[in-house]
Amino acid sequence: SVKFPEKASDISIKREIIRSVNEDYSTNTFYNYLTYKNGDKAGLIFANDLQNPIEFDYIDSKTFNVRSANSWKNDIVFIVGKNDNKGQLKYGVYSITNKQILDFVYDELEPITLYNNQGNQIFIAKKDLKYGIVESDGTILVKVNKPEIVKLKSENSISLLLSFEENNKYGVVYSNNNKIEKTEPIFDYPVKDLILNYPKINNRRLLDSEKVTQKINLVELMNKDGIFIGYANTNGTLYYKN
Repeated sequence: SVKFPEKASDISIKREIIRSVNEDYSTNTFYNYLTYKNGDKAGLIFANDLQNPIEFDYIDSKTFNVRSANSWKNDIVFIVGKNDNKGQLKYGVYSITNKQILDFVYDELEPITLYNNQGNQIFIAKKDLKYGIVESDGTILVKVNKPEIVKLKSENSISLLLSFEENNKYGVVYSNNNKIEKTEPIFDYPVKDLILNYPKINNRRLLDSEKVTQKINLVELMNKDGIFIGYANTNGTLYYKN
C-alpha cells in the first residue's frame, strides 16, 4: 500500500520509459511514481519505496532519464527546490536511486542537452550571480564562479558548445565521440565554433578511401565583435592569427 500524508491532494501517477540497450537487443522498462501536493509542499512517492514520501518546496515538472553512451541507466533525476532561512528558493537535484545528488545551494539550474551526456544530465548552474556547469552525479564540471556560460550553436558539429571565461582566458565544454570533454580556459580569444576530428567533413565519417591517420579538434576563435580571427587546437596551439 501507498502511504500518503493525511492532507495530500492533486495525486497523480506518472510514468517514465527507461530504455536499456546492449549489443544484441534493447528493452523498454516502465517506471511509475506518484506526485502530490501537501499544503505548500510538493511530494514524490517512488514505486520502490511506497511507504516513504519525500517532500520539497518545489519539484520541476520535467524529469530526466540519465543515459550513458551505450545504454540507458536505470535512473531518473528531478530538479527540486527548498526554501532557505530567508525564504529564498534554492535548487538541487534528486534521483530515484541515489537520492539527493546536488544540494540546495543553486539559484538556478538550467538543463542542457548535449549530443550525448556521458551518463549524466548537464546543468548550467547559477549561484550568487555567478555561473558554472554541474552534472547530475554531483560532478562540478566548471566551477560556479564564472561571469557567464555562453551557449553556442555550432555550424560544424551536432554538439551544443558551452563557452566560459576565467582570468581573461576562454574555455569550452562539448560532446565528442559519445563523451563530454572540456578544454580548460587557455585561449586568449572567445570561442566561436568547434570543428571536431578535422579533416572529418560536417561531423560525418569519411569514406574508407578518405580516412586519415591523424585528426585534431580545431577551435574557431573570434574577437570581441564576433569576427573570426583564426584557429587553435584544444591544447592552445594557434594556427592562424590576424
